[in-house]
Amino acid sequence: MKPRNGSINQIIDQNIQSLIDMRNKARESRSLQDKFIEAIAQFTGSVWFVYIHVILLGIWIFCNSWLVTETPFDPFPYRIFSAGASIEAIFLSTLLMINQNRMRHLESRREDLDLQMSLLIEHELTRLVRVCDLMAKKVGIAAPVINEAVAQVKEDIHPSEVLERIADAEKKNSEQ
Repeated sequence: MKPRNGSINQIIDQNIQSLIDMRNKARESRSLQDKFIEAIAQFTGSVWFVYIHVILLGIWIFCNSWLVTETPFDPFPYRIFSAGASIEAIFLSTLLMINQNRMRHLESRREDLDLQMSLLIEHELTRLVRVCDLMAKKVGIAAPVINEAVAQVKEDIHPSEVLERIADAEKKNSEQ
């Protein structure tokens, strides 16, 4: 079904396209270093990485066994292999931490966007309730229950107050 002009489906499609465009722009603007680190992180997180290491370990053990030579170049307990694996682990863990930091930064930006959108929505809904309340008063609709609820909803909620209440609640909870 093709969305009609101005329909909610068109808005959803526009939002999806905006997200895709934003992700593509972010992907294209990555530095060569970021692309390299991401490629390594992606490969080391794959099953092929495990397969290659199992094969290399098997070849190493076979080449250093008494079946191939009487004087292995790295006899058991394979100190050269262990040193190489340790160096690889150092570099991989560092690269993976760099990648995680980059991903955490991106996630932080998304959280900031979510927060800003939530605050904007809350503000706009508060304004809408105020307009609806004025319209209700103009046409003479007044109910005590509705008036009390509307009075609460018409008040803006300030993030700093919410954060203070969360901190107070967490403090009380930790004291118990």
